[in-house]
Amino acid sequence: WQLAMPTLPRCLRLLAVLSCAHGWTVGAAQRGAARRGAAQRGAAQRGAAQRGNSQMALTHVDIASENFQMDRLPLAYCQSWPLWCAEPNDRGGQTLRHVNPSFGDDEATAASGMWVDPITFEELWLPSDLPVPSFHLSLILVLKDGVPRYLCPAVDSTVEAGGRDWRNRGLKSVPMPKLWLPYRHLPISSMRISAYVQPAAQVLAAGEMAMEPPHEPLTVMLPVDLALEAAAQVLAEAPEDLATGFAYLSVRLPLDNARLDNALLQPGARLRVFLSDADEFPLVIDAQTDEWAWERGELDIRLTQVSAGGTSEYLPEVYKPLYGR
Repeated sequence: WQLAMPTLPRCLRLLAVLSCAHGWTVGAAQRGAARRGAAQRGAAQRGAAQRGNSQMALTHVDIASENFQMDRLPLAYCQSWPLWCAEPNDRGGQTLRHVNPSFGDDEATAASGMWVDPITFEELWLPSDLPVPSFHLSLILVLKDGVPRYLCPAVDSTVEAGGRDWRNRGLKSVPMPKLWLPYRHLPISSMRISAYVQPAAQVLAAGEMAMEPPHEPLTVMLPVDLALEAAAQVLAEAPEDLATGFAYLSVRLPLDNARLDNALLQPGARLRVFLSDADEFPLVIDAQTDEWAWERGELDIRLTQVSAGGTSEYLPEVYKPLYGR
């Protein structure tokens, strides 16, 4: 192609460059074959890395690049970016809420520094004196100056208490995805989101080896186009703070089956949410197979029970309504 370029008329050379730049010359079958090949070549390495990461603290997020390789961003760099959540309102639009401690839900209390950073990329802490949260599938758009750079699957996790829904419930209460997809060139109409749960492993007698149970589907192959339409509405009317620097925007999927059944989402369980344009998703994910390792965005969170928060003498004032105090 490059050797033939100089012999083409200027207008055709320009069209060829634009078509390659925008992915028009790569067919769906070719993209799928390349994606599957890349997944197969790197499956063993990624599987080993994922198993290793379950035993150590995550230090970075991965970004799937256009050449099917992985780029990385340190958590220390991207953990402090402001997170905004969009909620449908009675007027047919979206209401934005700040979640990070830099903002909180109330500027006066946020200024006092009483909100803590709730973002987590590995564990979701479940205080023993709070109910298990509700989980609603969502998308997170990573923005730079109000423009989407990356797209990721997520869950909007809330607990209802004191007449409101709580996202920021203290440390490690807002789960974030660890694997991002570049927004540019994504086949939006083909993107689907699926959620799987790995139930907590059974406690065995001393000396017995516990086998990790397989991941079971909670919901599979939900389209995301309506959520992206809602995100576009938000960005069209975005406040200046959202249009400056890096930020996260979380938007729920406006679908009835996007709310996950939390009967299996109990302490000790592992929740994984995938975003991909794959033609199909596996029915079961286990440690013995890696065919599921397609190019994807991913949320991977372990639900961990922690001690009661409402009885702590160090509980910040802003969280007391959450615990009925």
